[in-house]
Amino acid sequence: MKLHLLVCFIFLVGFVFAQNVSFNEVQSTLENSAKIINELSVQGFNVDYANDSYSEALLVFQQVNYAEVLRNNAIPETDSRKLQARAALRLVNWKNVSYSNVLYYADLISQYKTDSYELFDSINALNKKAIAYSLRGANVSVSEGLIVSANTSFYKGQFKESFVYIEQAKLQLESDFEQISTLNVMASNAKNFFYRYLYWIIFFVVLISLIAYFSAGYFRVKFLKSKIIKLEMEERVLNSLIIKTQNERYKENKISELVYNIRVRKYQSRLEEIKQDLPVLKKRLHK
Repeated sequence: MKLHLLVCFIFLVGFVFAQNVSFNEVQSTLENSAKIINELSVQGFNVDYANDSYSEALLVFQQVNYAEVLRNNAIPETDSRKLQARAALRLVNWKNVSYSNVLYYADLISQYKTDSYELFDSINALNKKAIAYSLRGANVSVSEGLIVSANTSFYKGQFKESFVYIEQAKLQLESDFEQISTLNVMASNAKNFFYRYLYWIIFFVVLISLIAYFSAGYFRVKFLKSKIIKLEMEERVLNSLIIKTQNERYKENKISELVYNIRVRKYQSRLEEIKQDLPVLKKRLHK
């Protein structure tokens, strides 16, 4: 019961204070709101919402000024000021408007400034963190995409969307950080394994090198022998073909002089190549 009374008392005090807000206080608040909007605009931030709130504040401010004229009993009812005020407020319940209503919109603008800088700082902090994680080997492409989306929404004045993207980017960066931790563990394990089995690693490297060296020599000799045998066989075949062609021309007279010359020239040309290659291959074989 006491708590309930205390809450009611605080509410009534706040209400009375709000109703007693002066013209000069509201005017000063509006000037401050204009400065806030200008500051945000200079920073390159979106100020559409702030401008709309400011326009509403000016409209309400004007309505309250008219209402104050109507409330002023010292001004005659036929006074042009009251007549103008009644005409301006003919669709407004002016008895319930006060300067505290203007402060509501000023508070929105002030909160918009706070939200703007908080979102801007959050996006920059996430961007720096993504760069740091990338330099440490993490794949941050998904996080970067979320940060770009948050930044785009922020500059469009879509703060709720920007906030959602920021929260998603934070979670994604935590996952990216786990990648770094995993990579560090793997690197540490690999390093420990290397130092622990260093002598065995050296032994196997030397062993494999020796095997590769002698295997290369073995296959080299085998290749040269195979090549020499193939050329020697081809040489015998070519000599046989020349003899056969000579028989067909001079003994059996089966081919013409032209065909004979073409065939023999081709066989002899290949024989010359073989006679040049064989000594070179045999020399390489006996090195």
